[in-house]
Amino acid sequence: MGRPEVALGGPRQTVESILGQMGSLVMAVPDPMSVDSREGLVAFVHELRGGLGGTAGTDAPDTRDAYLEALSAYIADVPGAVRNLGLVLDPDAASWQLFALLLAGASVYE
Repeated sequence: MGRPEVALGGPRQTVESILGQMGSLVMAVPDPMSVDSREGLVAFVHELRGGLGGTAGTDAPDTRDAYLEALSAYIADVPGAVRNLGLVLDPDAASWQLFALLLAGASVYE
């Protein structure tokens, strides 16, 4: 299952035409601007994961599904990780460092 091909037509190609070519994929993504807390991000990732289709919820999840599952779990558990690692980082305040920690942590989280 690959990513859809989107042909770019040079500098005059508009965002609207690119999004139009992507069709329902754009509409299936939940609104990221609705996230206003760590708990909201957990819900967002769960909703994003549910919209993937394919093997979500089966006995053989694909790599993307497994990663998003780990990411949502790590987001929920990150206050304990920050405390256990002795990091000077507020797990409820959005920052690039927190985002990077979440992405890295999800790659090894079980």
